[in-house]
Amino acid sequence: MTSLHGAPTRGLVVDEPWVSMILSGAKTWEMRSRPTSLRGRIALIRKRSGFVVGTADLTDCLAPLDADAMAATVDRHRIDPGWQQDALAAGWVIPWVLRDARPLAAPVPYRHPSGAVGWVVLDRSVTEAIAGRAPLAVATTATAIARNVGPTGQYPPRRLPSDRQGRPHARCPSAVNRRAPSSS
Repeated sequence: MTSLHGAPTRGLVVDEPWVSMILSGAKTWEMRSRPTSLRGRIALIRKRSGFVVGTADLTDCLAPLDADAMAATVDRHRIDPGWQQDALAAGWVIPWVLRDARPLAAPVPYRHPSGAVGWVVLDRSVTEAIAGRAPLAVATTATAIARNVGPTGQYPPRRLPSDRQGRPHARCPSAVNRRAPSSS
């Protein structure tokens, strides 16, 4: 999963606030609905930003958690106790264990392939930029400005995270109670 110079060749798409928690070291388990057999250094992609913002080692994939295990491990996955039942119901019960998460000095732009949801295979130029072996193109700044992206790769979200039916996503506590009022 890493190139010859040690940079990741795959990126995991992670929504906010989770990616920031991973990069700060506060979150060491990324909860997913499916197991993975992949191991090694991975890129961390901030969902809907167009940027790789950090890297981490994916070291393990654990058995699905039940309600008791989820409650006992909140310090690793950071799902608020008030939202854990929703996460369980949505199937976000499989911990992917991350170690040595590091934010990049500057976000690296990448092209998101159509249809990619969780994993993205990174172009060689992105892998080299992550490794610090290739300077970022001058066009990167213009692209960031055109996308209204700040220098750290943050952007104003276009919409709140939601499931396929448009309901607030179970893993995003800030999404619930922010639905647009219904017109009666």
